Amino acid sequence: MNIIQNGQILWKVLGNPLGELLQKGLCKRI
Repeated sequence: MNIIQNGQILWKVLGNPLGELLQKGLCKRI
């Protein structure tokens, strides 16, 4: 996969509720 394709997938995932939960989980880890 290209970097651009991965970026598009990441944006789609981050736009989903699960993506938000993952973001919160990563923020708590840091």
